[in-house]
Amino acid sequence: MSNDVVVVTSFSRAGYAQYGAEFLRSWDKYGESELCVFYEDSTPLSTKFEDTVTPIRWWFNLMKDQSLIDFLKTAPAEDKDKEIHWKANAGKFARKVFALNSQHIPRSTWRIWLDADTIATQPITDEWLLTLCVKPINYLGRQDAPTSECGFVAYKMDAAGALFLTRFKAVYQTGEYLSYPEWHDSYIFDRVMEEFEEPEKLFHNLSEGLRGLHVFDDSPIGARLQHKKGPLRKDANAMAKLATMPDYYLSNQELSRFGRVRA
Repeated sequence: MSNDVVVVTSFSRAGYAQYGAEFLRSWDKYGESELCVFYEDSTPLSTKFEDTVTPIRWWFNLMKDQSLIDFLKTAPAEDKDKEIHWKANAGKFARKVFALNSQHIPRSTWRIWLDADTIATQPITDEWLLTLCVKPINYLGRQDAPTSECGFVAYKMDAAGALFLTRFKAVYQTGEYLSYPEWHDSYIFDRVMEEFEEPEKLFHNLSEGLRGLHVFDDSPIGARLQHKKGPLRKDANAMAKLATMPDYYLSNQELSRFGRVRA
């Protein structure tokens, strides 16, 4: 049996404490579509998420994926002395790519990646998610940033979507990513997208025309999902600092909340 939509996400043990538990509670309240969760840690959770939310039907330990284990053995360690060290942290950002390619994900017409530092604020149904699936691959482009934002990407699992995901993983698995100046998933996503002919037929930019770095909440996705992107949005005590950030860092919703208008 195949579903119309399967939503895929992942988090580590630390990520569960910082944002994953809140995501799962919101999904327990509003999530109606099938959810597949990958746990990115070899250390079991001290508190089972089943204690606080309805048990997730599809729950897998990503650290048992042999292809990921092999990749992590060769991936360079993150150099935190570098100013932009996170851009070269392939061992962290490639995990979602391996999760998206997992054989454990149930069959579906659409496979949607959703970052776990998001919160559902309204019912998340197949019917609503399908309104975001305009072309075989639907993503968040950013005209004010050098890369797309991959907190939400919807892939139609026909030839185009499956081929893209296979190629996405291969860039990491073969070591090809080492030839690029940045190794995080958004940069590699854009490079793979450039390989496809007639992109206008395959790719739909859900944030076309939106300004700033934080386009997720201002896109149609923001009607029912909120993205706590970056450390400031994850810290309830950092709202005063967030309010002082430059326009390009903030969504239109945040600017309005802080009584500002994008310059």
